[in-house]
Amino acid sequence: MSQPHDCPIGGPKKPRRKRKNLEAPVQKAVLQWLSTQPNAILVERRQTGAFALEGGGYVKFGVKGRADIWVEWRKVTRLWGNTVDGEVHIEIECKRADGKGQLSKDQKKFQEYCLTNCISYLIVTSVRELKIGLTKLGLDFNI
Repeated sequence: MSQPHDCPIGGPKKPRRKRKNLEAPVQKAVLQWLSTQPNAILVERRQTGAFALEGGGYVKFGVKGRADIWVEWRKVTRLWGNTVDGEVHIEIECKRADGKGQLSKDQKKFQEYCLTNCISYLIVTSVRELKIGLTKLGLDFNI
């Protein structure tokens, strides 16, 4: 049996180059801005991935396709002279700032699920785009 580092076709495997995460700066900026917003009453950053165990094998975590950030946003509505305090569930998918990021198949399925179930789903490449999305949803925020 061949060793794990041997490849049956073309010789030994080349070491993988670490991919640069171009979404991370967008996620960081969005999370920092959300932390300044009193109406963002719950903010959760989601992660998916895997890590290797010392004895061999690996552990997967998270659910593929979920948006990067889940937010519960306070929305105050005035109705017939009364004030109604409610919440809006928002899923935020951050994509790289150069505009080249695309939704994966799993992300498209989750986006469709959200839209089918009246859950707001925003795809953003900057805090500016997030503010535009929140404005379109009729939500108040601090500039």
